[in-house]
Amino acid sequence: MRKTTLLAIGITALVIWLGASLFTSAQEKAAPQRFEFAVIKWDGNDKVCVNLPSKSDILHVFDLSGHRTPRDMQDEEFCLAWMANKLAKEGWDVAAFDSRRLVFRRNVSP
Repeated sequence: MRKTTLLAIGITALVIWLGASLFTSAQEKAAPQRFEFAVIKWDGNDKVCVNLPSKSDILHVFDLSGHRTPRDMQDEEFCLAWMANKLAKEGWDVAAFDSRRLVFRRNVSP
């Protein structure tokens, strides 16, 4: 009789412990963040392809900026930096990059 009583108490305690652990949580779940993305791609000479969520454009940077590339800088570097600065002013953050592309993202309000 003593073994069955201990076994019953142990099983009851285990069930209560498992039930309590399933209904409690350590913290509230955070709302998922939503982002929108933009891509800038250098396409030769002074041509830059800009893909924003609302539109896509092919821009000629030297015509827009009114500047030519500094003597020791390559056209690609100047054009990508100019466009990156322009998007940064609009609230975009760099998410990824390689030698010819920059991927930007920014939070979207729900």
